[in-house]
Amino acid sequence: MPDFLQKDTAHDIQPQAEPTSKPLFSHRPTEKKTEERKAKEVEKAKKKPSRLFTEYYGVLFLLLIASFIVAGFVVLRPLILEFKTAMAAVQTTVQTLQDERDYLDSLQRSIAAAESIPPDVLERVDEAIPRSVGIPKLLETMAKLAEDQHVKLNSIQFTEPKGSPAPVTTAGAPARGLTATPLDVSLTMASPGYAATRAFLKSLEDNLRVLDVQTITVTGNEQTGELNYTVQLRTYTLTSPAPVPASVQ
Repeated sequence: MPDFLQKDTAHDIQPQAEPTSKPLFSHRPTEKKTEERKAKEVEKAKKKPSRLFTEYYGVLFLLLIASFIVAGFVVLRPLILEFKTAMAAVQTTVQTLQDERDYLDSLQRSIAAAESIPPDVLERVDEAIPRSVGIPKLLETMAKLAEDQHVKLNSIQFTEPKGSPAPVTTAGAPARGLTATPLDVSLTMASPGYAATRAFLKSLEDNLRVLDVQTITVTGNEQTGELNYTVQLRTYTLTSPAPVPASVQ
């Protein structure tokens, strides 16, 4: 056999190396998935919220609201009470100022009205409600009225009733410093008849001096035929408090 054929044949006959067999399935993808799953679980465990904000969220919210309410009650309640007290004091002061203003207005009207009253009218007013009791003049007036009506006065008694004097009002407002002090007058008299008694009582009421008839008690005298009367009257005097002396410094 020629040499070139022998070389080619030897070359062709030379056994070939068998290819290395590879595994059908590789373990690397499985390990990679396992690692990714573990990483996800770790990340999920890190991001998992606390049970305090999931299961007890409503309770925490209610406790927070309750704490705000309690704090507001403790802090604001004294301030509210103080505010109410201040408002009540302000209203009282405003009412007092309004009363003082009304009194000053009524006083100015009274002064203006008094300045326009003629002197003779003032004298009649002083006689109607004098500033002193004036018992002698009162006795003289009642004796004259009884004589005019043919009525006989048996006794007259003056007493001061119990209780505080009534304040005098002007234009619906109290006149400060002036009081009408009452004086009770009890008189017994004998009258020839009902007409004379009625005329005497009417003359008392028409008199310029204020005399209010309070009660009348009638008793008869069979021997003389006269009627005996016990009349309770009330008159008034205008009084003012004594001035307070200035304190010595």
